Amino acid sequence: MFYSCLLFLSMLVVWRFRSYYARKNLGIQYQLTWKSVYYLGLGLMLIYSLSKLSVLFLSFFPLFLLRRHGRVMSRMKTSRADVNAESYEHHLSEYLDSRSKRLVFFQINARVLFSLLVVTEFSLALAGFDPGRTIYDNGFSPVDELVDFKGYEADDRGIMHLDRDAKNFANDYIKENDLGNELLFMTSLNLKRKHYTPYRVGRDFLEVIQGKVRTEFSVFIDKLKSNSGTSPDETAILTYLKSPINSDGFRSIEFENISSDKRKVFLLGDSFTWGAGVENLSSSFADNLTSQGFLVYNSGIVGTDLPQYKEVASKYLAKVKPDVVILNLFVGNDIAEHRIDLKPFHKQFFNTNAGTLMAAPHGEYVKNADEAYEKIIDQAMIPKNMSFVNFISSQTRISTLLWRLCAKMGVIGHVASKESSDYWDFVNKSKLGYSVNAEILKEIEQICEANQCELIVSIIPERDNLAIDKYELDKMVVNFPYVRISNLTKEDYSPDYHLNESGCRKYAAFLQEQIQE
Repeated sequence: MFYSCLLFLSMLVVWRFRSYYARKNLGIQYQLTWKSVYYLGLGLMLIYSLSKLSVLFLSFFPLFLLRRHGRVMSRMKTSRADVNAESYEHHLSEYLDSRSKRLVFFQINARVLFSLLVVTEFSLALAGFDPGRTIYDNGFSPVDELVDFKGYEADDRGIMHLDRDAKNFANDYIKENDLGNELLFMTSLNLKRKHYTPYRVGRDFLEVIQGKVRTEFSVFIDKLKSNSGTSPDETAILTYLKSPINSDGFRSIEFENISSDKRKVFLLGDSFTWGAGVENLSSSFADNLTSQGFLVYNSGIVGTDLPQYKEVASKYLAKVKPDVVILNLFVGNDIAEHRIDLKPFHKQFFNTNAGTLMAAPHGEYVKNADEAYEKIIDQAMIPKNMSFVNFISSQTRISTLLWRLCAKMGVIGHVASKESSDYWDFVNKSKLGYSVNAEILKEIEQICEANQCELIVSIIPERDNLAIDKYELDKMVVNFPYVRISNLTKEDYSPDYHLNESGCRKYAAFLQEQIQE
């Protein structure tokens, strides 16, 4: 490709100088303007965008130009030697007139083409397209410098939980009793490279304590405070209000067997169970269940899935002795086709400024956030370091779309690096299908049976697929028993696709019905 471009430029320069000297001999003034250079560059950019197709074009086009203009110059020399001055001037006038018309035609069309390209590029930018990007994911954005935020860690079983710094930060924030400015709060976290999700807990619960928000949980707390009783479960809930992250790193009351007349409910889940999507965490369905009279243990952690749920159940159910275990299964990302066993002291994901990057999306753990980012970039972006064509194609949105079209048609091959190809070969070979989900669910069921507690698998549908049919769900869990909520609407979801306040109220009411049946 590079040599073809070099050939094209060389031939074009030779042709221009031949034309220049020919016109000089005829007494015609010639000037190579910046517009000519600009249009030449624009033409090259479009040619580069055609990838492999341009190799053939660039190989023959210079020869075509040289041959064509050689004929013209030959005719002009013959005319000068063989015809009289009047005939020569007549032929020259016709030639220049023809050249002038073609030049005007080229300039007009080039300007129109340039304007169209600018408008198209700008429209694609407004539509959210990025130069060089081939795959779009709401949870991922390319960045110039990757930042791995603090807030989470893994224990000796590989269970993800909030780290000690996040716990101490929440407790200290509540003790200081000063909300401050929310924008400054978020800016401060960002500068300290602390992720907002685990570090927002203290601020949210301080709003409840100060009466800045009015939720079902805050109303319940007010009644609890006015009650003179000091039962163990009431003490646990009031302690949770002042220290919302327990000693195990979960947003919950302590994971211990608390004496209570209330039904004890242990929640397994991810960001939905954590409370993502609500303005204040006390509006989550976990805290709504608490306000409905249950003693709730919440093990929800953002970004986790079935392997974590199994390990959490194995570690804590014998300690807590709950009456009911509710596994909140989000069909959007809790369903897998690979067996991913947790690795001691290895996080399952990395919270970064590029989004949440999974550490082992298909069963093979990466070493750090940078390696996880590279694996995603290798699939989400044009691998521009692999060829000059890829590099040029990744510079504009239009050339990126042309590259994607060529890749889809099979004109472009080997679009990923060898490391990525090896990784995806591993992915395809290790795929086990949906049977993985049923295996883990059965293991969790056995743990529940051993601890004499009921297991309820509750399906949380995606916002854009609320009407998912029973056949699809049965296939995902291989006919494992489950329940599903049916009255959710798109208005019950927040912009980040999690349940908002109304969605959490509906879902908490649904779970209450399932517990009481």
